[in-house]
Amino acid sequence: MIWPLPTDPDSAKQAAKGLKVAYAIFSAGFPTYLVGGCVRDSLLGIPNYDIDICTSAPPEIIVELFPEALPHGPQRYNIFRLPGDSGIIEIAHFRTERNCDGRHCEVELTGNLHLDLARRDFTVNALAVSPENREVIDEFGGIADLSSRLLRTVGEPSVRFAEDRLRILRGIRFAAKLNFKIDNDTRLAIEHEARNTNSLSGYRIRREITSILQNGNSAKGISLLFELGIWPHIFEEIADYPLSNSWQKRLAAIERVWKDGRGTELSWAVLLMPDLSCANDEQREINGLVSKLGFPSSEGNRILTLCQLTNYAVQFHSLDLESKIAIADSHHLDDIEYLLSLLAPENDFKTTLRREFPSLGTPKLLAGKELKAALSGIQGAEINSALKKLRYLELAGKISSIGEAESFLRQWGRVS
Repeated sequence: MIWPLPTDPDSAKQAAKGLKVAYAIFSAGFPTYLVGGCVRDSLLGIPNYDIDICTSAPPEIIVELFPEALPHGPQRYNIFRLPGDSGIIEIAHFRTERNCDGRHCEVELTGNLHLDLARRDFTVNALAVSPENREVIDEFGGIADLSSRLLRTVGEPSVRFAEDRLRILRGIRFAAKLNFKIDNDTRLAIEHEARNTNSLSGYRIRREITSILQNGNSAKGISLLFELGIWPHIFEEIADYPLSNSWQKRLAAIERVWKDGRGTELSWAVLLMPDLSCANDEQREINGLVSKLGFPSSEGNRILTLCQLTNYAVQFHSLDLESKIAIADSHHLDDIEYLLSLLAPENDFKTTLRREFPSLGTPKLLAGKELKAALSGIQGAEINSALKKLRYLELAGKISSIGEAESFLRQWGRVS
């Protein structure tokens, strides 16, 4: 079978460049192939902007042929990256794996394409293309599985998942992204090994779940985590979420976030959001889960803030003054209203907020030296209360000038 170039113009341009790079290495006397996702996606007619190349060429040959190539990852893996027109071209040495413990495998370089393909997780990812004639090399039935839209492991599934349990989450990701059915034996092996996914690092779990959230079939991927028994082991802090009445609404919201292009952080917020339909004290569990998953601080803080303030917004009528102001002044307000429109469309938060704060969005009237002077007559313990009340009156439209704000604080100082 001859590999078809992608129909998407940018993907086709990237694939042509990848073939050119691979042919240059092949012409230098080293077996070289395009492999993996770029081969799979072109056969499926899916755009793919990253090209993976495998070769027996040593690193000095790669550097000689492509001086602009940059080393990537552990030096012992002999991986290089070249910038492409639309994505990355990655060149890696053939390798195999041994002594796997469920989380890591020892990597050993080899000169054998078969061994490199045999170490791969699923048959549809174990396809290679020769740059000499674009012939597809399929040693494990990947083309037949593509035609059947079936996800099946390379080799015995129970062995592959015991070697590296991350392959379980990768399987869910591919089943969702490609909208494939999971082969029965593969599915049974996932169910059997699901409990051991809790041994994976938070970082690796987060990376795979993020990838699941970044496609139009994200609801299918998240549902499979529950159906195959994985969810309670990787999200033990919120193990009961899929059993709640709001689960289907949550899944629909996750897909809508992706379709609306609102970003992965909002998708994570929907996934982790405590149930808005009743009072709850789950925010502490969410905090611990976000920490365990190793989010970068800015991303994790945004997710936690969205979860917390969206829950506050549902209860806006009963909030204290400080919490109401925190929501009104939050730079996440647009996101909070968006999340509520998906998760609690019947809630009247948006109307209530603007009714209580008709001057919503106006900046604070006092700052710097003017604020310091206006506060001079107020005792330290009272300053915070005075500023909260002032901000409330500003947002409510009852104080609308610097002079009125200064007068309010002076009066507060005289009373206190």
